[in-house]
Order: sequence, then structure tokens, then C-alpha cells
Amino acid sequence: MCHPLILIDANELRVECANQAFYQFSSTRPEDLIGRPVYEICDALLGKPEVKPGITDVATTGRQFQGLEIRAAGISEGARFFASGRRLELELGAPPRILLALESVAPLTQQAA
Repeated sequence: MCHPLILIDANELRVECANQAFYQFSSTRPEDLIGRPVYEICDALLGKPEVKPGITDVATTGRQFQGLEIRAAGISEGARFFASGRRLELELGAPPRILLALESVAPLTQQAA
């Protein structure tokens, strides 16, 4: 199973694309995400404004982050994910991008059992 992924323009901090796993995870369509500021996505879908400093740091310094725990708001009750982000230099002269990946963790109810 693929992890949910979002590709972000590192200069504009807008969503360029996402994979099918992200659309399924978030119950969204490409037209709901593409071109939107990534911070809106973080607040609305992930319910985790703490992802913002990590994304900003990746955009400005190139430092990656990983293992930021997210308890998804409005996705599925008790769903937990770890977010990671890193800067990508894909083409010479092209704007850098940020790859934001989510990795699913067992729901809280399963961990307690």
C-alpha cells in the first residue's frame, strides 16, 4: 500500500499534486487540493498546524523533518500518522519542491489491546 504523498512548490508553498493514496486518505479530489496553500491543507485536513513550521523550515533551509505525529482530524476516529517532509531539487533551474509523506500508525484502540 502506498503512503499518502503531497508535492509542494517550495517557493509558493502551494500543492502541486498528490498521489491517489492521499486523495483516498483525505476524501478529496485533485481540484480540491491543487494550487491551494499547503497551510490550508494542514489546518483543514490534518488538523495539525504544528506541521507548518516543519514545512517552512524545509522550504527555507532545506532541513528535513520526520516522525511528527498527527492524529487526523475529520479523517477517521483514532487514526494516527507520522508526517515527514524533505526538499527535492528535481530539475536544474526549476523551483524546488517539498515532498510531504504520511505514514499510518495503528489506531489507538488497537494499540491498547
